Amino acid sequence: MKCNFKLLTAIFLSLIIGLGYYGGWWDEIGAALFPSANTVTATPLRPDPPAVVITRPKLTGWQDLKKYWEIEALRIWQSDNGNLIHFEKITSGLIFSVKDKRVEFLADWARLDRLRSELYLGGGLTAKIDQGSIMTDEGVMNYKAEEMFCPKKVIYQENERTIKANQMKIKFKKDEILLEGDVQFIEKNDQMTADGLLYNIKEKKYYLIAPKGITIYP
Repeated sequence: MKCNFKLLTAIFLSLIIGLGYYGGWWDEIGAALFPSANTVTATPLRPDPPAVVITRPKLTGWQDLKKYWEIEALRIWQSDNGNLIHFEKITSGLIFSVKDKRVEFLADWARLDRLRSELYLGGGLTAKIDQGSIMTDEGVMNYKAEEMFCPKKVIYQENERTIKANQMKIKFKKDEILLEGDVQFIEKNDQMTADGLLYNIKEKKYYLIAPKGITIYP
């Protein structure tokens, strides 16, 4: 009997081990007892951070606790790294505001490059500076140099004066507007042409650069 009992016990254990091996029981038991040895933790992929999109907002830039620029648009969004801020369908804007210098504008779109400290304006640009107004296709404001540059044809109007040129630069530190390329200075019916024109905003004085001709009507 002892021999038969041992034989039966050996057969039973063999069956348990075999069934456990082929049935996968031992893998489950091992995983439960030793999870660190059998479980591989997958690191999830990090998606790119989404761009920030704001609808019908207003953004304001500050310098020395004073408003430096301000733009209100139907849509504003920024790049993933936050270096570029885009404005679409601008409803009102302030390009530059320092002391008594203030430039208001309207444009179809704008892009603020925070690293370069430049504001790009396009899609048609109209701006008001002092008593004058500016109309052109596009422009860029450099805040480090405190200069605004309009590389395409521009029209500057003030009171009864109209000045047309191929390009324009406004130097806010010097209170100067420099117009260059096929300049036409029209006041009432009189007209002067020149290669360039320098206008001092504060002194209200015009200086022709390489004048070409003048037409005066009685």
